[in-house]
Amino acid sequence: MLVYKLVAMDMDGTLLNSDKYISEENQKLLDYIKKLNINISLSTGRLFTSAKGYANYLGGGIYIISCNGAYVTDTEYNDIAFHPMGKNEAEAVIDICHKYNIYFHFFDRTKMYLETDLGGQFVYLKGNDLFLDEDKLEFVVDKDLKKLVHSHDMEILKYVIVDRDKDKLEKVRNELEELNVEISSSTPTNIEVTTLGVNKGLALTELMNYLGISKDEVLAMGDSENDISMLKMAGISVAMGNGRKDVKNMSDYVTATENNNGVAQALRHFIVGDDSGI
Repeated sequence: MLVYKLVAMDMDGTLLNSDKYISEENQKLLDYIKKLNINISLSTGRLFTSAKGYANYLGGGIYIISCNGAYVTDTEYNDIAFHPMGKNEAEAVIDICHKYNIYFHFFDRTKMYLETDLGGQFVYLKGNDLFLDEDKLEFVVDKDLKKLVHSHDMEILKYVIVDRDKDKLEKVRNELEELNVEISSSTPTNIEVTTLGVNKGLALTELMNYLGISKDEVLAMGDSENDISMLKMAGISVAMGNGRKDVKNMSDYVTATENNNGVAQALRHFIVGDDSGI
């Protein structure tokens, strides 16, 4: 059995169940591999504050890749890498969203910015009861985010654009592709935008360089398009049973679903041993 030095996991659709909690089984296995001195990274599209809340719930000592790789921190939450968007690209994304009258929000290190209300993004509130007050999400509502971005030096890390109309999403994505930005998604109803070249794969490489380890010593798990770059960079790639077909097809192993302790199953299979009794 190979010796792994880093396990990098997506959160939504992977570590978290559909209610946005970490199962006792997944937590038990993560606690166990910590004792083996295997590093753990939460690798998520969520903003840093949200990931930090879950990391603290797991007892800390966890690396964080947040905002699809735009922000990477060590186990004490100090910066390893930081990739904000340029102002021109940030404003251009807003222009496209306004053109199509489509819901969007964006993240900096700690806040979520919206023009109206949560627009159905209550997913960010699920699991909030687990967090310390300092880790609870902060929302900034401003009816003109274009003006806010134009008039302030903001460190925008990621946009999320949401609509159930797939034709509208496709049109928006086609226009975004004309900009110097990185585009992916984490659900069939969203588009996620970071600065060009910034994704979970880049962030995982930055973390591996920081730790001085090779890809053969890394196991990564995910379920969606925004996980593909990370899965390609890992020695072993694990797709969730609930994952996209293309993610499953390119991965080394398909584990159980988010609601059936898929993370724990993969950790047993590759690290702990299926017959370990853990």
